[in-house]
Amino acid sequence: MSTQPEKKEKKKTILGVLQGGMMNRMRQNMWLYHLVFINRTTTERTLIKVNNIITNSKLFTLDTESTSILHQPNKSSLIQIQIIQSEYSSIILIVEVCHLPSPDQPPFTLIKILFDLLFQPDKKIYIWGEIDELIKFTRYQLFTSNQIYLSRNINVQTKFKNYWSDTYLHQSASSSNDAVAFELHRWIDKRLTRQPFDIGLDPSLQHLNDKQMEYRQSLCNYAANDCDAIYQLIINTNIINEQDPDNTTSSITPTNYELEITTDDNDQINNQESPLPSINTSTNEPEHKQLSQEEKKKIHNRSCTIKQRRRYYQHEIIIKNIDKRFKIREIKDILKLKNISFFAVNISISSTTNKRKLYIGIRDPSKLSSYKIQTEGLFTRNHYEAFRREK
Repeated sequence: MSTQPEKKEKKKTILGVLQGGMMNRMRQNMWLYHLVFINRTTTERTLIKVNNIITNSKLFTLDTESTSILHQPNKSSLIQIQIIQSEYSSIILIVEVCHLPSPDQPPFTLIKILFDLLFQPDKKIYIWGEIDELIKFTRYQLFTSNQIYLSRNINVQTKFKNYWSDTYLHQSASSSNDAVAFELHRWIDKRLTRQPFDIGLDPSLQHLNDKQMEYRQSLCNYAANDCDAIYQLIINTNIINEQDPDNTTSSITPTNYELEITTDDNDQINNQESPLPSINTSTNEPEHKQLSQEEKKKIHNRSCTIKQRRRYYQHEIIIKNIDKRFKIREIKDILKLKNISFFAVNISISSTTNKRKLYIGIRDPSKLSSYKIQTEGLFTRNHYEAFRREK
């Protein structure tokens, strides 16, 4: 907890940076990002393009915004997702969760698919804080609380604090704004953080006058820059380069995570999607063309995949801190030997502790309690040593 004198000293230092003119000397090669709104006006064609880009990308940053309501909990309003495409270009999605299409419409399904593609073991998501901040967004039914832990979620705040303590021994910078001020020589006006982000920022949502347009543009810039600043910090400080030397491109070789889905003979899942042209959100684009049969089939297949995964993990056993040497196939064989009937097996790895968590989707919910007893003590270090001796 910073004392009052420390806070004043820190403020003086930041003001000194500002007054020194450093904030205006922006690097000429700063990242360029393309802004895409995701809401009830977003066309199916644009959503399909976005989903294909996410499928073929590996690096992302993520941020959220809420709206303050007097005497009530904050209202979750925006999810900002930055898709890192190259060293100097990216796409930032502004997902307006208060302005989503109806759940029975195809665009809503496509938005759910967007998050299903994002929360995958081969995706790295950089966030200032913990991914838990997305839990309050689950009420919008775009993803579940279990899904958000499937991706590799990296807390930039923790890594930056370590970097900062080693680099600046006599200064403190606990907030992302302080970090941006010192390292990037940029200033994000945090007064905007308490603004009503639920009003609908996309001009296509409603008719707006010039003043309303200008106000919403300032909120858009804030939300997008807040998200972009995370990756700017990573590049500028090189705080993650040691673990991921190729982080500046989206063509990283996927991390060797094992994710297998067991299917019945009559289950048909098609996850293959061919790349589509890059996004163009120009108002002149003929976005309202009818989808082709192939595109409709892709939507249907993805929808079936999401429903199937939710069905698989509706009743699950979660085992924490499993031994890293266990492979998916070995886990399945052990479960079968113990007559535990399951749909699917999945492993997630914590980006901060590197600990592994095992998810087992159970077929028969009536046996869940007995299965939990059967799996106690399984997949630990001792179990692995005994398992290897038996082999």
